[in-house]
Amino acid sequence: MKYLRLFFSISVLAYSSACIAGVMTYSTPVPNAQTPYPNSVKLDKSRLQLFVDICTNNLMVIAVNLVGALSFGIVTVMATAYNGFVFGRLLAFTFDFFGWSSFVSNLLPHMTEIIAIVLSCAIGLAAAFDLGSYMRNESHKRDVVPAKYLAQVSICAVVVIFSAFMEAYVSIE
Repeated sequence: MKYLRLFFSISVLAYSSACIAGVMTYSTPVPNAQTPYPNSVKLDKSRLQLFVDICTNNLMVIAVNLVGALSFGIVTVMATAYNGFVFGRLLAFTFDFFGWSSFVSNLLPHMTEIIAIVLSCAIGLAAAFDLGSYMRNESHKRDVVPAKYLAQVSICAVVVIFSAFMEAYVSIE
């Protein structure tokens, strides 16, 4: 766990660089009769169903980041970067079509979910490192404590549930 800061830095770098790439590769679509510019977003789901969908999706992202440790962190970093890229595209789209005030009010709750995604990437990288150490018979030199992993994953899950609640009940009008 002493490398968690390094893994967290790698996670932040993967997410933020992909987010910047998502913003930079976004181009405003040309409206036509079939796809006019949106002036509002209408949801056909209840807030509870929206909460469940958002929570399930974000918990799956965390699960992919954790299971990605079995690929020695490759899948973990790729999934985090993909989420950053998609979020960057969403940032650019929201700012482009809805303006600054809607940009801030609708995307602010996503910031807590980003913390959970980045932290789960760091945990996945730490688990990959521990797996590699175990395979090289170096695990006896390191203190691998499963309770620490469980506590960190629990924190990610709580943050994701809070974020899903904020998105479903606060940011979506």
